Amino acid sequence: MQYQKPLSWWLPAALFLLLLGCGGSSNDPASSAKSAEKGGGSGGNPPAGSEIRLRARGEAVINGVEAELLGSFERRPDRTRLDGELEDINLPVGSAISFCLVQGGNTIPLAVGIVQLENQRREAEFHIRTDDGQHPPNVQVGDVLQARDGANGNSADCSRPLLVSGTFVVDDSSGSFASSASGSSGSSGSSGSGSSGSGSSGSGSSVSGSGSSGSGSGDAEFRLRARAEAVINGVEAELRGEFRRRPDRTRLDGELEDINLPLGSPISFCLVHGDNTVPLAVGFIQADSERKAEFSLRTDDGARPPDVVAGDMLQARNGAAGGSADCTKPLLVSATFVPDN
Repeated sequence: MQYQKPLSWWLPAALFLLLLGCGGSSNDPASSAKSAEKGGGSGGNPPAGSEIRLRARGEAVINGVEAELLGSFERRPDRTRLDGELEDINLPVGSAISFCLVQGGNTIPLAVGIVQLENQRREAEFHIRTDDGQHPPNVQVGDVLQARDGANGNSADCSRPLLVSGTFVVDDSSGSFASSASGSSGSSGSSGSGSSGSGSSGSGSSVSGSGSSGSGSGDAEFRLRARAEAVINGVEAELRGEFRRRPDRTRLDGELEDINLPLGSPISFCLVHGDNTVPLAVGFIQADSERKAEFSLRTDDGARPPDVVAGDMLQARNGAAGGSADCTKPLLVSATFVPDN
């Protein structure tokens, strides 16, 4: 009898504690839903800023008339679109234009556009959109849009003569810079361009990687690079530019190699920064193995290079005004600065 009283007293207490413990664990569906929502479960609206927008632009003189290539890539959760158009084309109405995309070492045929007369302007365009049931490729910064003269029936032929090309960069309307790269016919290189239809001059497109690099000492270094190719009087030339800025110095260097122009010819190097064109320097074609003209603007040499930003364009032009760069001379090749890899 003396043990029954404690047992009868603890039993209700044990049952109370058991019920209290069960109530502490949540089996409420509403509570579970809130927990999953807090933990970032699937579903719901996409996060802000999930849209990617790139733009490409190129200019070239085609049979004596300056044409313009425009490209736009847009990817968002509900659709993907790749559009392009070539305007003011001095080619017969009905001519076929092959549009191609260069990604690294691969060249992808995109579509064929037919030159049509629109508001007294000759244009060819293409549209590849998921909302039209199509499958556009995934375009990245540094990819190159090309327009080529001719096609293989209804299929784009990326071996046709290059008319103009432009490098994709982040769209300036989405908070960054726009592309400005150009080219002209005569070259079949994957990322360059050649001379115009009259054989006088053209402009090229840039190809470079993305990302940034630092110096080996750990100091912050900002680096940009530009590269383009062009056919000048039947020979493929290459333009390269490099901009480096770090706390102790700033350097802007450029060179045009394999130039099929007379030795001693002056080359004007210019920088297109937004709406402004800045004369940089004059280089003279030297009689070395690479037949090149070059310039260097470095603070450690006492020079004052301009501040270059991604999207600025380096130009090489045929001729100069005495010892000064003349940015009105015929354009040979141009390249857009993008982040160095």
